[in-house]
Amino acid sequence: MQTVLQQGKLHYTKVNEILKVKDSSHQQQLLQAAIKEGLSFDQLQEKSRHCVLYEARSRSICHNALLQFPGS
Repeated sequence: MQTVLQQGKLHYTKVNEILKVKDSSHQQQLLQAAIKEGLSFDQLQEKSRHCVLYEARSRSICHNALLQFPGS
């Protein structure tokens, strides 16, 4: 991300939006899409929200599974 900022490929507000996503592979996908497709901030924000929601659901599903099947 630092290199992208230094090279001026993306504005820092877009990079900050990408960093809201915790999964590094999702971050890379968003970064590549933002650069390649020239995503606007609003488009990037929409995509990052989907990733964040997906991550939250995945954690919740995993957490629920652990509660449902303790010790397995």
